[in-house]
Amino acid sequence: MAGGEERIIVPTVFRDNYLAALRALTRTGRPDPLISVLDFAQRWTLAVNWISIPETQRELEACNAFLDSDEAEAEGLRLRMPGQNLREGFTWADDLPRPPSYHPP
Repeated sequence: MAGGEERIIVPTVFRDNYLAALRALTRTGRPDPLISVLDFAQRWTLAVNWISIPETQRELEACNAFLDSDEAEAEGLRLRMPGQNLREGFTWADDLPRPPSYHPP
């Protein structure tokens, strides 16, 4: 990735939200829903502990990330933000957890 860019991951459970926001942009020209969805997805991506596969998998399961979006909707479940506690290996910048490799611009 180029400097100053961030990854955005859209988990399975959040897919319908993302697609609905894309449809809103395409059909009405309104970018606000897409901006909101991508903002949340980026904050969520940054909040997940990506340090090890077993820890990450547990955290993604706890956030409902692997649920099918239709099944989650039927059960009233949504993508949850990972715990707000400061985890080892992360620093804070702009009120978001950042990996150790992050260096502010």
